[in-house]
Amino acid sequence: DLTPSLAAARDDAPTIYDDGCHLDQATVEPKPCVFGDPASAVSVALFGDSHAAQWFPALDRLARVEGWRLVPYTKSACTPAEVPVWNGAMQREYTECAAWRDRVFALLADLRPTLVIMAPSRTYTLVDGASTASVAERPDLWDAGIAASLVRLRAVADNVVLMGDTPRSKVDPPVCLSKHLDDILACTTPARLAIDAARTAADARLAAAAGAGFIDPTAWACPTEPCPVVIGTYLVFRDTHHLTTPFSTALARRLLAALPPLPRRSG
Repeated sequence: DLTPSLAAARDDAPTIYDDGCHLDQATVEPKPCVFGDPASAVSVALFGDSHAAQWFPALDRLARVEGWRLVPYTKSACTPAEVPVWNGAMQREYTECAAWRDRVFALLADLRPTLVIMAPSRTYTLVDGASTASVAERPDLWDAGIAASLVRLRAVADNVVLMGDTPRSKVDPPVCLSKHLDDILACTTPARLAIDAARTAADARLAAAAGAGFIDPTAWACPTEPCPVVIGTYLVFRDTHHLTTPFSTALARRLLAALPPLPRRSG
């Protein structure tokens, strides 16, 4: 009775994956995609990697209900933070990410959106000269990159919100549940392993210092201890770290309540 079903979970990606709006790793030119009400005076931009894209279903529902013009700028494995990152598949610095990010900043400067929601994954390999390090090993580099992007966004948008990262599962939920059909608890993850509380607190401080809002979605995806993989009839994750489309959509009203108030269309 799960939504999505275990069989469908692996292919349960947001629609922006199918229509090319979510860019692959090689592409650097953002695709001009608009959802919701294209004529709306309220424009909302979604900016980030696949952990931003996972919020598209919720924002798409809100854009249609609230009358927003929704513009997604997301790219695979590419952080919106202004920091060089390593691409494991390419085995080199991910220069396509920096090129795309610069183009997005230019587009946002032209758009002058009502709201920008910036949402990055917290797990990257950072490039510092000839060396590389994880975010945990070099939080100073990561903090500087997050801060720099927030400052640039604050200069061009009426409102900026930084989304904290979602919890992570120690197992692949669809696979685990398929093996434990009568024992959902076998697929849970202790909160201490699923959540990086220190990183979330640091992101909140960075947002406040930049004059941006901050949303911590931890309690939405992990309301109990241990963190569940099923909430109600919803499968929470399609893999170890991406929300399913139905679960994201179901969080639309919670997300709206956490966002700064935006004008609604009349009528």
